[in-house]
Amino acid sequence: MASGPRRSRRKHTQPKKASKKAPAKKTRSKKQAEPPLPPIDWVADEYALVWALVGRMEVKENRLVLFGKDSTDENTVGDSKVVCYKRMGADIMPEYFATSPNTVGRRVKLKTEWYVIYL
Repeated sequence: MASGPRRSRRKHTQPKKASKKAPAKKTRSKKQAEPPLPPIDWVADEYALVWALVGRMEVKENRLVLFGKDSTDENTVGDSKVVCYKRMGADIMPEYFATSPNTVGRRVKLKTEWYVIYL
């Protein structure tokens, strides 16, 4: 007779095999990949794009989404931060936004967060 601890039979049984009538997994349709963008020169023309970005962050609808409300009297806009970043990217760089809106939104997000955190 073994003198070790008792083992639950339920925990140590093999898992049951899937039945043949298992539902098929849902697959997402593959989206067409966006073309790669060249590096954005944020410092060109005495930081013109950076100042344009700061100006777009100061707009009330963007400011409320990115930084929150100043007082309880202000209403929230209801947009997500992703929508806000894409909107700012479309305003600042319309030529890049036309070809790759998701990439522009991601780059605007990274630049915005970098300036907010490190400056």
